[in-house]
Amino acid sequence: MKKVAFIVPYFGKLPNYFQLFLNSCRLNKNFKWIIVTDDKTSYSWPQNVQKIDMSFEDLRQRIQSKFDFRIELPTPYKLCDYKPTYGYIFEDLIQDYPFWGYCDIDTIMGKLDNFLSSDFLNQYDKLFELGHMTIFKNTFENNRMFMKKIGGSFPYKEALTSEDIFVFDEVSQKNSLSINDIFLQNGKNVFAADWSYNVSVTPTAFTQVVLKNRKFELQPRRKNQVIIWDNQDGLRLYYTDSKEIYYIDLMYIHLQQRKMKVSTNIDSRMIEIIPNEFVEIDSLPTTIAALTQMKKKNISFHRFRLMWKWKVKKFFKR
Repeated sequence: MKKVAFIVPYFGKLPNYFQLFLNSCRLNKNFKWIIVTDDKTSYSWPQNVQKIDMSFEDLRQRIQSKFDFRIELPTPYKLCDYKPTYGYIFEDLIQDYPFWGYCDIDTIMGKLDNFLSSDFLNQYDKLFELGHMTIFKNTFENNRMFMKKIGGSFPYKEALTSEDIFVFDEVSQKNSLSINDIFLQNGKNVFAADWSYNVSVTPTAFTQVVLKNRKFELQPRRKNQVIIWDNQDGLRLYYTDSKEIYYIDLMYIHLQQRKMKVSTNIDSRMIEIIPNEFVEIDSLPTTIAALTQMKKKNISFHRFRLMWKWKVKKFFKR
């Protein structure tokens, strides 16, 4: 029996590295992904990834049919506020799974079994606090927990009836109430630690950012660090000190707001992930010299692109 069914609606053109995302899912046979999309591009779909062809308007109507008030869902971007409702909206698709969740597809999965054993999962009603991966125990009550009243209001109604983004799906640095607050205030068991390699938007070099007490903290970079995905060991971060080479297994990497080049065979057995590119490699680094010589960066306009994007957004707000 599979442990978790991830529900992932996505509309528009899927990322250019979506096949690598699928390949990383293929390694996780005890987990299921349900991709709801209108993209007709041909991919090699693993057996544990189900594609559901659906238009955005059809999804909007499906969601509307589950509520007795008018929802606001003007664009796919607004779906972030609807993520906690998926266990209710798609209840018919997850009946055979003890847990369900949502995740983003600007991610590459490691070996989830190394982190999410059945014994560990069964201790919690909800795991993780961020929208790029959250998992819930699949029960009738949990799937409707988002409807609970807290703080004298119904946060889900506020989020679902406004065109604004409320970040209802995750803990944020804003003061708005999220699905995490609802679970905690109703006495549910929540696992809050951040196990992702969540790439900070800046600087350009990959720097992990971890959520602690509603604040994001940058983590120190390790010497000569490189991140490698391969189709046997999954996702690992390799680094050195002055004498040894080490690696850390990663649950997944979140490439938020990163434009990634795919200049190699995306189906390669081993892929090095650098700040703006996937690079095919022939072997894993086994010596300090080999790790030191690996490609660490490329010409990147990441920071310039973000600054321009933020300036444009600020201009239109005015």
